[in-house]
Amino acid sequence: MKSFLNIRVGLILLFVVAISQLSSAQEELTIFTNEEVSFKLKGKNDWGYQFGLHHRNTIYDEEESTFLGNFIEVNHYTSKKIGENGKLAGGFRYRFQKIFDEEAHEEMRFIQQYSHIKPLSTGRLNFRVRLAQRFREKITFRSRYRIGYELPLKTIEENSNQKQIFYLVNTEMVWEFGKNELPSFGHRFTTGVAFEVFNNAKLTITGEYRHRNYTQNPYTEIHFNTGLSFSL
Repeated sequence: MKSFLNIRVGLILLFVVAISQLSSAQEELTIFTNEEVSFKLKGKNDWGYQFGLHHRNTIYDEEESTFLGNFIEVNHYTSKKIGENGKLAGGFRYRFQKIFDEEAHEEMRFIQQYSHIKPLSTGRLNFRVRLAQRFREKITFRSRYRIGYELPLKTIEENSNQKQIFYLVNTEMVWEFGKNELPSFGHRFTTGVAFEVFNNAKLTITGEYRHRNYTQNPYTEIHFNTGLSFSL
């Protein structure tokens, strides 16, 4: 099982390196790091609440290495379980960008989404539909559809102290438009691992490839994401 895990991790690293090499030939490539921490609370009658902080840096831009802060974000989601495997949620995000760039616009987003999980014998599929309204100097409407797969990398015996490790992969289509804006289409592909670091805490590490605005002036982004979530 350990060798199987090493193969999975090796494939993830190979994917990230390959995407980097393929994208380096394009005119516009930007690489980011994202760090996020979130706290999840269970309410009564299948209600749930999540509060989080998110920070992003640019580490590569215009064919040279750099290290620039992009924003610090606060976010919140309220969710309601629908049926056995569905969940309806609404939330908001507020990004503080002026602290890194005085000419930047602060950003607020309102989000509505529905997610569904389908258990399988070897893992589970997950689906998500998300709508968002982004407020900056202008309003942009976004719609996203994501399908993903989550695979446990080892079998945990009941009453065991072992921590579970998961392999994650998903793909997502993004469409955005607004007043006086031409519709823009994009695609995202993400893969990585998630594991329990201790009881009620999970660490997720992923690499994400984004090809944006490919119907007009396409450009590429690569994101290295680290997230730590606590279930309270």
